[in-house]
Amino acid sequence: MGIDKFVLTYCGGFYQEILQSYRELALSPSMKVFRYEDIVYEKKTWAEEICSHYGWNVTNDQLEAAVAKVDVFPDEERPDQHVRQVHPGNYKQKLRPETIRYIEETCAAEMEFFGYAPG
Repeated sequence: MGIDKFVLTYCGGFYQEILQSYRELALSPSMKVFRYEDIVYEKKTWAEEICSHYGWNVTNDQLEAAVAKVDVFPDEERPDQHVRQVHPGNYKQKLRPETIRYIEETCAAEMEFFGYAPG
């Protein structure tokens, strides 16, 4: 099954339900939600916010060491590896415009809740 067919098959049901459950969880004061786009380029800030949320005391050196292990930016897409590419918005190169519109229309409430604007 191609990626567009996969999205059109699962977006309106299965994945929309998952996003709705995330939305419910995100309303809990004990939950801290991070969007991929908010962490990919600022991993140290992300790690600091996680530690602050949980009240963990971590040194700057410990944070930097932990982040260095995951701060990976491949020069080109690596489809056979866990870290294929890291830049947000890659879906625009992979999906047809009508598939993107379908996602934006079907999951509009969830996208708005998590700070994603259509287009």
